[in-house]
Amino acid sequence: VVDVLLSYGQFIQAGDKKYVLMRRGVVDLILRASEHGPGHGLPVSFLNMSGHDHHGVSRTNEARLVDGKLILASRMEAEADSGREVALMTRLFISNVCLHLSTTVGIIDKIWQTFEQAVASMIVGSEKSEVFKCPFCETDHQVHVKKSDGNRTRIVLNVWRNYGRRHGNKLSNEQIFHRDPVLRLDADTVSQRDVRAAFKSKTGCTLSIKT
Repeated sequence: VVDVLLSYGQFIQAGDKKYVLMRRGVVDLILRASEHGPGHGLPVSFLNMSGHDHHGVSRTNEARLVDGKLILASRMEAEADSGREVALMTRLFISNVCLHLSTTVGIIDKIWQTFEQAVASMIVGSEKSEVFKCPFCETDHQVHVKKSDGNRTRIVLNVWRNYGRRHGNKLSNEQIFHRDPVLRLDADTVSQRDVRAAFKSKTGCTLSIKT
């Protein structure tokens, strides 16, 4: 009961009216269908959706089952006029990063410092990319920034989430639902983790998440 009360869902959004609240129940239904057949849950394609919101942000979500684990890749992309980059970045981060990244001291500071330095030093045609891994759950983030013509900046936020298996999940998969995680993961394990690579190891899906 305590686990359910402390468990949070996260909105996975496509357009203004297309979204899924990713909670344990949704994950369990998808994994049940994979394990026992379509009559026992939801197809993994249930999470595949794309669209634009009223801010002009392009959103694409694609889910895959890899070795019994549910991995969801989300891509948010938009352009900002000069001087509006931080506002756009804030909008992307607030609702799309994992439950822990924006509140983790040190990591969030590094993200903003890296982002602001990149924007300040960029010229037309240049681009920079940085990966940030949550030290509490199995979620990896990538921020990609490119300076385009007209002094505009294209910002892409990619997020890969590993929700794990139905049975025998690790702490990193359990904590993906908790704002107040129990334990920080081993630094070496986090540094070697690559959810994006695991996601890409499974081919044959209809949507394509660009890098």
